[in-house]
Amino acid sequence: MSLQRVSAIIFCAWSLVSPSFADFIVLMGGGSGSPTTGDQFEGVANEWATHPVLEIPGLQMSARTTDATHTLNANKDEFGINSDIVGENYEAFDYGEVMELYFDKDVELSLLDFNRFESGDCFVLEVEGSDPLEIENQNLSSGINDTYNFAKALRVSAGTTIRFYVRSDSGAVGMDGIGLQVVPEPMAATLISLTGISLLVVRRFSGR
Repeated sequence: MSLQRVSAIIFCAWSLVSPSFADFIVLMGGGSGSPTTGDQFEGVANEWATHPVLEIPGLQMSARTTDATHTLNANKDEFGINSDIVGENYEAFDYGEVMELYFDKDVELSLLDFNRFESGDCFVLEVEGSDPLEIENQNLSSGINDTYNFAKALRVSAGTTIRFYVRSDSGAVGMDGIGLQVVPEPMAATLISLTGISLLVVRRFSGR
């Protein structure tokens, strides 16, 4: 096999699939000048809405609340739910307010970015078919940055519902965004492997 042919294989493989890296979905609002994914879901109640993830081309997200009187609310500082619950914080998640979402592709969650996460608060992430994950203030990587880093990326299959809410004894907690990686489809993974093999072949040719 000639070096030119090997190079052609590499080019074709990489043109068909690009490797997937961890990315960040911005939920807090960016305004009309720089809209975010969260902005697209502003005002959504308990009917599913589907929009492209602006920060990750090729990925779509569907989201809703679980109550017709509760609506998703993308603010410039944080993302939350607006409802008729007495004393609730419209810029954050209060007890009794739930957001559900799912993606159209397999993903691996790596980070959750919160806001106003105080001592004693508890935010819950519940993947359909799995036990709820309770995140408390002491579990955050930094109480100042309000970020939670998964010790091991949490894989969620396409179409699987993820629920977000606070525990009954928690204060209001807002969200800024979600860090995740899109899992390559089987064919994409095969092409990436083929590209790796081709690179080894090129290296062998180059050494002659």
